[in-house]
Formats: sequence, C-alpha cells, structure tokens
Amino acid sequence: AVYNYHLSGFLGALGIVFFAFGLLSLFKAGRLYELFLVLGFLGATLFAPLAYVTAWAPKYLAIVGPLMMLLEGVGILYVVDVAGDATRLAAGRARLASLCVVLLVSFWTRPLWSSLRSPDSGREFSPRDVAGPLVAIRQDVEANLHRRPRIAARTNYFSYLADAANVALPHTDYRGLVRYCELNDIDYVFLEHRRLSAFPFLGNFRQSDTPRFQRVYAGNDSGAYPVELYRFERAGPLLETPAKVEGDPK
Repeated sequence: AVYNYHLSGFLGALGIVFFAFGLLSLFKAGRLYELFLVLGFLGATLFAPLAYVTAWAPKYLAIVGPLMMLLEGVGILYVVDVAGDATRLAAGRARLASLCVVLLVSFWTRPLWSSLRSPDSGREFSPRDVAGPLVAIRQDVEANLHRRPRIAARTNYFSYLADAANVALPHTDYRGLVRYCELNDIDYVFLEHRRLSAFPFLGNFRQSDTPRFQRVYAGNDSGAYPVELYRFERAGPLLETPAKVEGDPK
C-alpha cells in the first residue's frame, strides 16, 4: 500500500522544497559531478513513467525515494547553516534543524496512517456499492429460485458475497447476451455501468429494451454510476441468428 498509493505523500511538498535546497547546496559547494549524477539518475529513472502520464503511479518513486530523502536531509542542514549565518544564532541551529525535521515528519502522518489501516473499499470493489444488490438477490432467490444462483458479472466480488457461481460477462450485443445466458444457465446479470461502458448490450438496458430480463435492483454506486441486477427469464424462446439471405455478401 505504501509503494502503490502513499509514497508520493511521504515526499510531500515540504520534502520537495528541502530536496531542492539539497541540490542547491551541492551546486554551492561546487560538487557538480554529484549534482549531475543525481539529476541524471532521477531523469533516467522517471523519464519513462513521466512520458506515459496515464500509466503513472506513486510506486515509481520507490527507486528514487531514498535518494530524494537523503538530499532532503542535506537540504535541511543547508537551510540551518544559511539561517544560522544570517542570524548569527549558533545555539539555535540544533533547534532549527529539529524543527525542520518535525515539520517534515508531520507531513508523513496522514499517508502513514492510511497505509497502516485496512481500507473499507478498494479501486475495484466497495462493500457499500453491493450492499443493496446483495439484499435484493437474497430475497429474490428465496422467493423465486430456491437454489444456488449463477451470476454473470464483470468481476467475481459480488458473486462471491452472494454465495453464487460466477460466470464472466461476455462482450457482445443484446442478442448475444441472451444466447449466452441460455447456454450457460445464467440466473442473474449484475451490471456495474462504470465498468461496462464499452459493452454493446448496455444500450438495451439503458433504454429498458430487455424483455428477457426482469430488473431486481436499481441504484447507484459511490461514484453515482448506475448499478443494476436483473433476473434472466428462461421462459422465452432462444434468439436465433438471422438466416443468411442468398446473394447477401454478409
């Protein structure tokens, strides 16, 4: 969790400031070789992640993080030396250094706490989003199915919590979905619209043009995207693929 989500928080805005002072101290001390070595290492390490911004993640800072934190310490000493020379308060340098360290560490409190506590939701799953559908499917199973259901869903989180067999949701149109449900003995279809925007059959559900599916639950997830649960009606005839007309190039 620290590398994947919170590492950038450990550096923080104040850490970046002290890191810049650390680079400045190398320049002021005439250590150009060390300065260019650090900058070259940072550039070589972060070029690829920064070039593809859509793939950026805090974990890419794991390689350069220790070096940046080391230079933050150098930057703190540089700030203390400059402030001490300006004010001529040599006795206060230790206190100033301690204050800078305390301020820097205080920025770590929130990411450190977030990394230690167990999250109640994740990027792919939130128990709050499926609480309503879980109640609905349990009631519907008791009233209509009376056996362990089979659910077609994008992921298997909901099926697991509903104590149901999970079947992958196909990327097809409405006709293909009906045939898929018939052939795989699907009882319910769980739709999370934010995950299914590219699925062709979703348009039929948005227009309520789904005669073979009876809606059991409709609501919204924490991001205000629709979440729906449908029971598949097996009574209807199996949709057949249209016969090919002679002379039709298709």
